[in-house]
Amino acid sequence: TPAHKVKSSLFIAFFPLPLTDPLEVPIKDNPSAGNIAPGATTKQFIDLPRALNAMEFNAVINGKCAIYVWGRTDYIDVFGFERKTTIRYVSGGGDFRTCRLAVTEEGNDTD
Repeated sequence: TPAHKVKSSLFIAFFPLPLTDPLEVPIKDNPSAGNIAPGATTKQFIDLPRALNAMEFNAVINGKCAIYVWGRTDYIDVFGFERKTTIRYVSGGGDFRTCRLAVTEEGNDTD
């Protein structure tokens, strides 16, 4: 199904595990934007704004903190309805050691 006026924002940051505050998922002032054809896929890339220092790195390895990736996509479906999808992944402890991201229980919604 095609999607029109697609706006997508993605974020990455270092936070305590578990989260102590909710993660906001705003659309950035300059989001990725465009249309997506039926069956097409898109990719977004994101980098940490800086390297973790030794203390942060150890906190992630030990599962006390984690790297969170979260985002939001707004679009208009083929029927003209406005839709929103949010995603959230986390990597800490064993997942971080093996370079994996896990889907979190919260923050993954569609309407």
